[in-house]
Amino acid sequence: MKNIIKYCGLLLVGLVSCMEDEVPSVELNVALDKQVYQVGEPVTFKLGGNPDNIVFYSGEVGHNYAYKERYHADGDLLVKFNSWVRYGDIYHNLKFLVSSDFSGIYDKENVEAATWIDLSDKFRFSVGDDQTPSGEVNLKEYVGAAEDAKLFVAFRYEDEQKARQNNWIIRSITLDCVSTEGVRSNLATMPTMGWKVVDFENPAVTWNVSSTSQILIDGGTNQPKNVDWVISQAFDVRKTTPDTGVALKNISTTMDEYKYIYTKPGIYEVVFETTSDWYNGSDHALTKLTVEVQGEVEEEIPASLSVLPDKVECKAGEPITFSLTGNNANSVVFYSGESGHNFDFRERFYADNDMVVNFSTFVRNGVDQLLKFKVSTDFDGVYEKEHVEAATWIDLSEKFIFSTGSDNTLSGEISLKEIAGNDPNAKLYMAFHHKDERETANRADWIVRKFELALISPENFRGTNQMGFSKDAWFGVDCLNPKKNWDITSARAYLAGGGTTATANDDWAISKPVYIRKGTPDKGVSLNSVTSRDYVHTYNTPGTYKAVFDWYDGSNYSQVKLNIEVKE
Repeated sequence: MKNIIKYCGLLLVGLVSCMEDEVPSVELNVALDKQVYQVGEPVTFKLGGNPDNIVFYSGEVGHNYAYKERYHADGDLLVKFNSWVRYGDIYHNLKFLVSSDFSGIYDKENVEAATWIDLSDKFRFSVGDDQTPSGEVNLKEYVGAAEDAKLFVAFRYEDEQKARQNNWIIRSITLDCVSTEGVRSNLATMPTMGWKVVDFENPAVTWNVSSTSQILIDGGTNQPKNVDWVISQAFDVRKTTPDTGVALKNISTTMDEYKYIYTKPGIYEVVFETTSDWYNGSDHALTKLTVEVQGEVEEEIPASLSVLPDKVECKAGEPITFSLTGNNANSVVFYSGESGHNFDFRERFYADNDMVVNFSTFVRNGVDQLLKFKVSTDFDGVYEKEHVEAATWIDLSEKFIFSTGSDNTLSGEISLKEIAGNDPNAKLYMAFHHKDERETANRADWIVRKFELALISPENFRGTNQMGFSKDAWFGVDCLNPKKNWDITSARAYLAGGGTTATANDDWAISKPVYIRKGTPDKGVSLNSVTSRDYVHTYNTPGTYKAVFDWYDGSNYSQVKLNIEVKE
């Protein structure tokens, strides 16, 4: 019996020894059939050996063995969007900001506690045109240093109390990562931004994020000051997908060659990763070689725009033909350089304007010289007696001519620039004030027939009438004798004197606020996309003009600038 046990033990040891000798080798010999290949030509890898598993890494972007366990990378982060603003007085009241330390708690306290970097001046925002591309901006430098750094992006809207606040629409947004190897991949678009709304002032108006194609905010009419944020989810901007290989063989298959086609020229570091497993362990090996692939590189034709005028000197009234040729030149806009069409002023919301005012009056059924024209820079906009009396009003009446009985007496024109001062946000209220404390048997009627207010730009361009009479531009405020007040229509402001039983009276007709420093952005002519076309423009006034063709290549704006000399 002991001999039988001894014999079985020796047999088992021998069997195990045989099994260990038969463990499959992970060694793999790989040979190429030649040294250099052409793009599109199959590369044949001759395989010698029989490991259990083979995984092939071609060395191309996304299939590089060195990056098979790379979960974070320090690449670029690119953002761009399209915007549209409309309604009301347009100015820079939408901001684009980023934060790397926001807590992710979407309320006012946490937003205020975070560090937000305002990048608005790096983008182009709409000044009235729909689908205005912002241009593409790299956010890489604003991401924290940690591998798992997060970044939030936000839009901040602010508008003041006025008759009509702005409506802003973000039509689209794209957030892309670009790896260190130059591979671009999308991180988020409008439906996946994860927008959350945070209201700061005036909860009646907030961002609307219900649509998957756009976000918008509309301040509406006669709303108080409004401040609202819309903030994205946190983006793990350094997170990346590890490179992958192609599984060629497993334990149940054999393989003696593998063919692969490269579609781009280059020198590729190829890796065959091999493994073998057995009941008492496993083994792992790498077989590396270099593959050279030659061929023509199909270069993408860069976007371009060229402009050739048929002349750069001409007479006033003589047309100029601009011949345009381009490739992927989009959103082309022509700025002639004339007043109101200057490229440098396309975003000029504030300017050192002059403001001039004139009107005509008629006094009837008697004569008095009690009508006054006054202005205020500190009236709070509450059209009630106490607020009117609390404001500082500057009497400019002596600078004007008022009716002494004749209809449509012209006042003459004066400038209000000096009163406004240099504050870019300076606003003026204008008023016609009539106060008569006499108890009289007969009081005259006053009618202001027309009122004209015009902005004159620093280039001496006079704008159209900024304000006439209307019920949403002028407001009557009674300070004495509520039976009498200004009657304001679109044609005139009328104050009845009270006839033969007139009692003491104190009445104001006060305008809405006027922003004297407000500049109207200059406009160009949209030519849309250009491959080849002619555009004709005529200058009617002598001078030297900087003509600019502004265009967009999908990522950035560029300009073609020409000097045009126009003579008598």
